[in-house]
Amino acid sequence: MTELAKKKDFDQAYKSVLTEGDDLYLLRLMSQSGPVARFLDQDTACEVLSRLDELNKAGVFESFEIDWLEDSKRAGVFANLSANKQKEYMGTLWHLARSEHLAVEVRERATEVYQSVKKPD
Repeated sequence: MTELAKKKDFDQAYKSVLTEGDDLYLLRLMSQSGPVARFLDQDTACEVLSRLDELNKAGVFESFEIDWLEDSKRAGVFANLSANKQKEYMGTLWHLARSEHLAVEVRERATEVYQSVKKPD
């Protein structure tokens, strides 16, 4: 996959990654190549867009951040952050809880963690 991208054979690189079904490889390839829809055939470009949309709607990265914030609260790390950083992360949780594009489960989880983090130790 990486060799194909280095050779600028983006269509084959994306087809290979999509066939494997490994989202980490897809994201890595997207990071390396940047937007290259113009170099992909129509079906491949549509499949990349569809998979990216699914990942965004599922809230994959948002779920990671929510879990890490909750764990940092439990471990006492959150309490040791500056007031500005705490406020920033609380804002992130608040935003995630109200983001209509995210799955309901992710929004509900963000709300739970927001309430948990908001409570003083």
